[in-house]
Amino acid sequence: MNVIRLLALNIVLFSLMACGGSSESTSNDKVEVVGEQGGEDNNLPESESESEPTNLSIKSSMVSATINESNSIKVPLSLIYTGEKNLSFKGSHEDIIEAVYGNNELTLNVRELHKTYPPINYEISVTDGEVTSEVFITIQVNNVSFDNLYTSLSDELIVAQSQRPYLEVNNLVRFYADLSYRAGLVSKSKSNKLRSLAVKNIEGAHLIFGEQLESFRAELDRLNQTFGSSEDQLEAINKRYVERLNNYADELFSTVSTFALHYDGYMPELKTTTPIKTGDTFSFFIGVLDYGYYDNETGDWHFKDQYAFLNSIASNSLQCNLVNKEAE
Repeated sequence: MNVIRLLALNIVLFSLMACGGSSESTSNDKVEVVGEQGGEDNNLPESESESEPTNLSIKSSMVSATINESNSIKVPLSLIYTGEKNLSFKGSHEDIIEAVYGNNELTLNVRELHKTYPPINYEISVTDGEVTSEVFITIQVNNVSFDNLYTSLSDELIVAQSQRPYLEVNNLVRFYADLSYRAGLVSKSKSNKLRSLAVKNIEGAHLIFGEQLESFRAELDRLNQTFGSSEDQLEAINKRYVERLNNYADELFSTVSTFALHYDGYMPELKTTTPIKTGDTFSFFIGVLDYGYYDNETGDWHFKDQYAFLNSIASNSLQCNLVNKEAE
């Protein structure tokens, strides 16, 4: 019986210990709870309230523009900025266009151009160092110096083809051939032979020159229609044209020297000159100041007395008459 009681007592004591019934504790048993159920920790930093993001926006009412070389335009801008930093503006294509900002507008200065350009998708950007906004404008820059040089060269080539100055030299050798016969310097048959040979050489030289003019014009038009073409390329064509024009004049006037009438005192000497373009006139004689002058009041051309015979040689109407008469 005593044994049974002792066992029962032990069981009760064991149960109490297993359920945490002991009231003793050590420092190692202390537990500190932190969190939603714990107390406030005054050493933690207070959370800062979120600030509004900076707003930066740039717009322009201008969507496209055309600017000539060395000219400028002003681009009105609409700017919204909620920050406090300094803003910086920048434009694209700085090698072509200089951008200057002030008073809510941007001044675009087109620099001196050296070639032609397609329409530019020009970008204007503004930034405070952190936030950036852009606006785009389509800009066509015109290379005026290129256009002027192209027009000048093209006009001269057109006039050279249409005016056919070789007819003046053609008329001149016919005139000299007839004069040589009438002065008794050559026989009629010799005069005709010299004239026929001279005319053949003149027309042959002009045929080749005409083909070269067509080639120059085609090359010129191709450059004008191709973006990226430069004035240096136009100048190269002009240099070749002038060289060929000089050779052309030499070839034509070499036929005139066959008669050498000035050596016998019958005619004044005519120097080899290239044709001169004056308005729609392209002539070996009109405009050459050795042969005549322009009237200050009327602007009309007059040959000096010793060169008065050139009035008929250089006359467009007589050019046709002489050629037609020879064909009869």
